[in-house]
Amino acid sequence: MTSRTWAVNSATHLWGSRRFATRDDSTNNWWVAMFTWGEGWHNNHHAHPVSARHGLAWYEIDFNYMGIKVLEALGL
Repeated sequence: MTSRTWAVNSATHLWGSRRFATRDDSTNNWWVAMFTWGEGWHNNHHAHPVSARHGLAWYEIDFNYMGIKVLEALGL
């Protein structure tokens, strides 16, 4: 398991803040989000599991979603 996988699947279930009341202990963790390009907004992901966008607020930077939008704009 890579350190990024551990950070998302373990650290965000231990430390962070919760925007949404989900059935688990997922949290949003800013330092994990920066390290994983947005995957650390894990509570957002658990609240909206089919959304490609994990950063929902203006301050929740989500480089993965930005990349998806660029690819979409290029028609890919």
